[in-house]
Amino acid sequence: MSEFEHTPPQEHHELADPAEIATAGPFVGGGEVVCAARGVRKSFKAGERQLEVLHGVNLTVKRGETASLVGSSGAGKSTLLRILQGNLGASSGSIQVDGSPLINIDLE
Repeated sequence: MSEFEHTPPQEHHELADPAEIATAGPFVGGGEVVCAARGVRKSFKAGERQLEVLHGVNLTVKRGETASLVGSSGAGKSTLLRILQGNLGASSGSIQVDGSPLINIDLE
């Protein structure tokens, strides 16, 4: 089963080194990791305010697994999928797809 963790906004996440993503904790053993995300954050400007939609999301999907994102309307499901596809940039975080870095940025 895929690992999905959504951490509260008050926690701070350091950016992961892409080399560490491939060997860190839950990634070791049990199948090849095809998608790995660590500390993914996304903010949008809403008038004069910054609206943080994703607050340090961690996700691991291994080859052959089926994963689903479940949450209320406006929780950031579509935003996360657009980021994982490379169609939308994250505000910060690190993503690997098939072992290659997709995102490793920190704009905050």
